[in-house]
Amino acid sequence: MQSTEDLSKLAIKAALNKEWYKAIGLNEDILKGFSQDTAALNRLARAYAEIGDLKSASKYFKTTLKIDPVNQAAERNLRELGKYKASVNKVEIEEDLENADFIIEPATTTKVRIKFISPFTINTFEIGSVMNAKLKNSKSLEFFIKHKKIADLESFNAEKTLNQLKKGWAGTATLLFGKGNKAMVLLKSPTPLFRDKKQNIRPYTKHERLEEIELELPSEEE
Repeated sequence: MQSTEDLSKLAIKAALNKEWYKAIGLNEDILKGFSQDTAALNRLARAYAEIGDLKSASKYFKTTLKIDPVNQAAERNLRELGKYKASVNKVEIEEDLENADFIIEPATTTKVRIKFISPFTINTFEIGSVMNAKLKNSKSLEFFIKHKKIADLESFNAEKTLNQLKKGWAGTATLLFGKGNKAMVLLKSPTPLFRDKKQNIRPYTKHERLEEIELELPSEEE
């Protein structure tokens, strides 16, 4: 059985590698034996924030403050989490397709909506994840990660997209944002196909992230 110190080192490495689901599992393992470990609670809260589960992130930051009311990292991050949540909530999946905030490459990219297949949701994946997209037939566009189907083209504006694709088409899609089982992706074709009008919009940028929490790797001498 691994010691708490070993689990902590693994949890820190997972966070440094942005393996947030792994980090969640490791920190939860620590807390099973040491529920008052504020370092693990803070790391767990941050990992949940990174995958978009702001409710759980808030819960664990608050738990940290109950144990250690003067924990400055938890206090600051809980405050920033509130700002982050307010910003995220402004992004609705039903927004006008023409107002999304990222770059479109003329002819080879277009914005489309997808609907995840249960049990997948937006929180299953990292924003920026790249999936494969394949045209099954003239009425069906499917999305895969590692050959596992995770989503279908959402019905809104689907006909316009499907009409621009040719038989046997295959490309990629980058996850941009979403809510629940619906998301917006940037569909990319290996050849020019799309007829989206020119858009004068600024590059897509992620929200500011929370303060780094205890991600310094312990020295080998410790």
